[in-house]
Amino acid sequence: MEEKYPFIENLREVMERLGGNEALLVKLLRKFADSYRDTRQALVKSLDDGNFEESHRVVHSIKGVSANLGISAVYRKSIALEQLLKEGKCDARSPETSDFLDELDAVLAQLA
Repeated sequence: MEEKYPFIENLREVMERLGGNEALLVKLLRKFADSYRDTRQALVKSLDDGNFEESHRVVHSIKGVSANLGISAVYRKSIALEQLLKEGKCDARSPETSDFLDELDAVLAQLA
């Protein structure tokens, strides 16, 4: 099953949390993809507008969901970006923003 979800680092742990229900995992992954497919445009816009509160909200939300689903690479990138957003020390072109969005886009592409 790991080959079906290469972006999930500890699939066994995730499946335990979901009671072994792969259909539920698929449903949650679809919801993740649907919810966050437009994140790049939304995050860049909110950062360009100086709306760090909205930017932080988006990244924080993705951080939580990615942690629960075992999408650890996105989770790790969101931690770094969230900290900078709290401090108001990043913009749409910062390396942390790009790293986060690139990792998120890679997962979303695999889910498409």
